[in-house]
Amino acid sequence: MIVIRQIDRYKTFFKNRGIVKEQIGDMRGACDDWRKASNLGNQDVQKWVRNQG
Repeated sequence: MIVIRQIDRYKTFFKNRGIVKEQIGDMRGACDDWRKASNLGNQDVQKWVRNQG
């Protein structure tokens, strides 16, 4: 169960850090973080990434 909670934290962390990076103009860093969140199973980010393609 600890592992699942850690993954959930990382999904949220990478999503939010991507938002911050976008706001400061670091689009490459933002995309990298959103990709990580998506790979960890963040469904909000997965939907957003699919719509950008």
